[in-house]
Amino acid sequence: MNRYTKILIRYQKKLKSYYWTIFKLLKKCYPKPEPENHGEEKSLYEKFEETGLISCCSVEENLSTSYKEILANTLVTKYDHS
Repeated sequence: MNRYTKILIRYQKKLKSYYWTIFKLLKKCYPKPEPENHGEEKSLYEKFEETGLISCCSVEENLSTSYKEILANTLVTKYDHS
C-alpha cells in the first residue's frame, strides 16, 4: 500500500466513527414511537356508541314523513339536562 492509500483508510475510519457518533445522537433526540396496542383498541363504531353519537330511539310507523319532528324531540329529551 502506498502512503495515500494509508491516509485514505485512516480518514475513512475517522469518518465512520464520526458518523456513528452522529447516528447515536440523532437516535437519542428522535426515539422510536411506542407501538400502538391494536389488540385492545375499540372499533370506531364502539367509540361512537360509547360517546352517544350512535343510539336508538323509538319511532312511529310514519317515520318517513315525520322524522325531523321525532328526531328533534328525541334529541331534546336525550340532551336536555335542565
